[in-house]
Amino acid sequence: PSHVAAEVGAVCNFGTAVRRVRGLDEIQANSRLIAAAPDMLIELRDAVAIIEALGGKADTQRAVIARADGAP
Repeated sequence: PSHVAAEVGAVCNFGTAVRRVRGLDEIQANSRLIAAAPDMLIELRDAVAIIEALGGKADTQRAVIARADGAP
């Protein structure tokens, strides 16, 4: 019946709208993360210095810094 088709269409349109909003939220979150990346890298470098000064290992953090600096 036509009312069923209309309801299915409404549900599909709602689902599309939700995906668009979710996609927009993700794009905005990624944009904010990219904008914050330089500050985060500075803080990570400082954290590595502190970790190593306290005798800890910061291999993973150093690998992240290397990738940010362009290393493969």
